[in-house]
Amino acid sequence: MFYTQLYDWNFLNNFDDEQYKVLAQTQLNVENNDFEVNVSEIIEKFHIKMEEEPMDGTSGKTVKGVIKINKNENPRRKRFSMAHELGHVILQSPSKDETFYRFMDSKNYETLEKKIDEREANEFAADLLMPKKLVEYAINYISKNNDNELDDKELVNEIKDLMNVSYTSMGYRLKNLGFIGDFNVL
Repeated sequence: MFYTQLYDWNFLNNFDDEQYKVLAQTQLNVENNDFEVNVSEIIEKFHIKMEEEPMDGTSGKTVKGVIKINKNENPRRKRFSMAHELGHVILQSPSKDETFYRFMDSKNYETLEKKIDEREANEFAADLLMPKKLVEYAINYISKNNDNELDDKELVNEIKDLMNVSYTSMGYRLKNLGFIGDFNVL
């Protein structure tokens, strides 16, 4: 399945023509139970430079159009940070002089505009890594391979592993898509 088949038009409209062509030519093998969107491959194919470096209090940032990821984060958080920073590049088209930070604590954003930019980048990351259609495929796959019905926490755990995302991000995504009720991180 090509990436463009996973996303709705509202999401795909964020990309320019060249980026859309990349997504239209990049495949995910859902038929063979591959549910992990390869965000590194997308960034590379978009010709966006990405680096990993140690950072304090920041999961990632975009500096002069270069995505920088905290190399000390766990791999699932890194994936979300990559997608989040890609969201800044795609949505806010940062100038070569502008820097975006993904702080671990949202209280570090000084202005309402920065908070909105961060929320948009988070939504972009969730849409990129966990598109609704792919989540539905994962739920169907899990349902076919489980004899017992799963509660919400079990469902979050199963799907997060299939899609290689964190428990927290998958829980919020399933809640926001209406697949589970209230979600509590604890």
